[in-house]
Order: sequence, then structure tokens, then C-alpha cells
Amino acid sequence: MEVRTPTAVVIASGADFAIDATVPEKVRIICLEGTTQISGINSSATTECDAGEVVIVRAGKVPYQPQQADARTIGLWHNVTDPEEQPQVQYFP
Repeated sequence: MEVRTPTAVVIASGADFAIDATVPEKVRIICLEGTTQISGINSSATTECDAGEVVIVRAGKVPYQPQQADARTIGLWHNVTDPEEQPQVQYFP
């Protein structure tokens, strides 16, 4: 699977990851399980992100080296991306 944002490209096969693009021109990729390949949108330079790591990519730059994520960040994003942990959605007419 390939995910493109205006700042980064994430390529993963069988991996679980989250993308935080809430800050303009900066993307944070949180790798939850498996390994992902990450590059800047206009860069051929890539970095690997393994489970428990975070990679930041700024617009027009190559990805920063992976950093170990803290347990709180991993727990927060794991719950956000795990469908079994999500509350039931209520639809209103």
C-alpha cells in the first residue's frame, strides 16, 4: 500500500501505521507494527520506520531519522487506528 500526502510518501506491506498531518508542511508517521518505507514527496531518499518508531518529514526535505516513540504516543495512535477499539458510530436521520 502507498499513501501520499502533500509532504511525504509512505509505502507499507502488512504494516500498521498512523499519519499525523495536523501541522502544515510537516507530517509525523507513527509506526505501530511492521516496517514502512518513508520518503519526502520530492525526494528519492527513503528511511525505514519499524514498530515503535516515529519519523517526521518536513515539506521539501528528506525524512528525519526514526526516533523511538514513547508508550503514550503508541497507545494513543494504536487505539485510534484499531477498529475494534473504536466506539460505535451513531447515525442520525
